[in-house]
Amino acid sequence: MRAMLLSALVVSVNGAVVAAPDDKKTERELFKASWERLAANRPVDMGQISDQLADYPLLPYLHYRDLRNRLSDASASEVQGFLDAHDLPVNRFLRNAWLRQKAAERDWKGFIAAYEPEQTNTTLECHYLEAQAQTAGLDTHWVRDARALWTVGHSQPDACDPVFDRLYERGILRGDDAWARIEKAMDNDQVGLAGFVARRLLSDEERALFRSWERLHSDPTRLLDGTGVDLSHPRGGDILAAGLRRLGVRDPDKAWQALDRHARAGHLKAEQVHDLRRHVALRAAYSHRDTAWGYLEQLERPAVNKEVRLWRARVALGRQDWQGLEGAIADLPAELREQDKWRYWAARADLAQGQLHGANEAFSRLADTRSYYGFLAADHALDGYAMPADARQPASSEREREALAARTGVARAHEFFRLGMWPEARREWQAQLSGATAEEREAAAELAHDWGWHDRAIFTAHHAGLHHDVALRFPTPFRDQVEHHARQAGLDPAFVFAIIRKESAFMTDARSHAGALGLMQVMPGTGREVARRQGRPLGSTYSLLDPDTSLRIGTAYLAEMMDRYEGNAVLAAAAYNAGPRHVDRWLEASGDAPADVWVERITFRETRGYVKDVLAWTSIFSWQLGREPVRVATQMRGGTHFASLDR
Repeated sequence: MRAMLLSALVVSVNGAVVAAPDDKKTERELFKASWERLAANRPVDMGQISDQLADYPLLPYLHYRDLRNRLSDASASEVQGFLDAHDLPVNRFLRNAWLRQKAAERDWKGFIAAYEPEQTNTTLECHYLEAQAQTAGLDTHWVRDARALWTVGHSQPDACDPVFDRLYERGILRGDDAWARIEKAMDNDQVGLAGFVARRLLSDEERALFRSWERLHSDPTRLLDGTGVDLSHPRGGDILAAGLRRLGVRDPDKAWQALDRHARAGHLKAEQVHDLRRHVALRAAYSHRDTAWGYLEQLERPAVNKEVRLWRARVALGRQDWQGLEGAIADLPAELREQDKWRYWAARADLAQGQLHGANEAFSRLADTRSYYGFLAADHALDGYAMPADARQPASSEREREALAARTGVARAHEFFRLGMWPEARREWQAQLSGATAEEREAAAELAHDWGWHDRAIFTAHHAGLHHDVALRFPTPFRDQVEHHARQAGLDPAFVFAIIRKESAFMTDARSHAGALGLMQVMPGTGREVARRQGRPLGSTYSLLDPDTSLRIGTAYLAEMMDRYEGNAVLAAAAYNAGPRHVDRWLEASGDAPADVWVERITFRETRGYVKDVLAWTSIFSWQLGREPVRVATQMRGGTHFASLDR
């Protein structure tokens, strides 16, 4: 590698990188070497580089990186000249860095000259207000914008302190402003912030009222015996309602009891009672309380909204109250009632109640849909799965794709992709598709697929509405490696592909907010434990970003989950996503339910969707691998955990 690099590049005494013969490979190597030098804040002769990469689409990025490095010495005209000359997604980073520098220098005129009003960065918004105050003074627009930044339920950045001090010093903020922010802070559980505002702006009498709210917030069960709130004060009823809402989150059953008592005592307005009863009933439903159905059914018409109707159906389903489910589905708004999910469950309710003819007809109609519920319906109707019958025809022409690829921004995205600079590539791709037409998105999805950039093809196809294009949405990259590691672990490769597709969409550099890494999104701790059991310890956490390592560790862990749950794909997929501890608890709560009902009772929304997608996608990937689709019902039957689907 060193010899190859030296044959393509020469580093001069002053640090300039000089290109060897001009070809695409050499241009990429020269760009990458220059980028790495600039990223390390090392000197590069930008004059020479500009000559040697004059036609290379990523040259502006080197100028960007160079300008960022010496921003403290740059002039306003140079910065603005770059921003005007280059339409790059990273321009906002440069502008923001320049604005922060101007604010640090207290160059308020320079700040205003470079500021764009569409900013969504709170620090810069506050700097802008301070710049206005310093250069032009305060007007009604300034007061309006400053008050809006102050009236939030969380602390703002330190840059906002001078702006807020002006509001305090001029007496602009009054009691109503204080209560508006206190309410938002308490809703956000920011009691300390609410207390600060109360001490700063409220009268002694109102501070006493706020302290009663603090006590209720800390222990809302006080409402079971009394109120502890001065209900003669105009805000007393609102504070009582806030306490009941908080009790509803902690203990819906106690909240229902307390609410009933306070409603009968006339402590609340009728509108508040309806709102609170809906809140408590829904909280009971969210936590799968046995009392939820009764609460939802007791709600009077003013308290019933779309969410209540939806949760009546969900709770009836979880209870396997088929008659109640039938009525709840009939009461859903049409746009929900016609979704695949509720079409399936309406048919299941008919089946459970012995209405076989109607159920089979409904299942047969739904079986034409390529989805989790469509596949389940096909299993009931003994129909085939809705897989493409003909060879795929691209939605766009070759000419359209060539025209798209020739666009400057798309060419930049492609170059970053070729260089393996994934974040930069995705940023450019996203910028180029912002505001694109449906036809342009179709062409972009197919272009990314042609390049082998599968994650962009998948996401772009989805946004383009190409939901039926199986080849675009369910590719099989890394096939040899996936099949090898699946065989080693005793797993169906289609199941592994479905897990990868759901976890990372084939992004080898995928990183989750929780810290999971790589194709199969393995958590570092899990990866180390599995590797240790294999007798092949991980060299480092980041080795999980290597596709082969991710597949080796991920398939081994998935196989452990399959063994733990007797080969049941439903439970193994749920455990891979949420962890076996949660799955064991869900099994204890409703393990005797049919598998399709059990999936709907999974507490975590993410895991419910995850399991449904993995089961359906396993069927699709088995077809993509040249086999008959694995039936969803077959995947649900592994082990001895679930009752029959037909129960």
